[in-house]
Amino acid sequence: MTTLTNAQIEQKKQQLEEKMKEMKAIYDELAEAGAIEISDDDLENAAGGANFDWWIRE
Repeated sequence: MTTLTNAQIEQKKQQLEEKMKEMKAIYDELAEAGAIEISDDDLENAAGGANFDWWIRE
């Protein structure tokens, strides 16, 4: 297990946050271009709705 200082941990957290923002921007661009299919759950959440089919499944 790697031991990191508090400063290193904060730096890694910042790096992760920046990479996640970059990834989301790329994903959004690809989705907008139609290169990535958006799941029904994602569409439902984006529309502000709720997915209630969980109670139908047994």
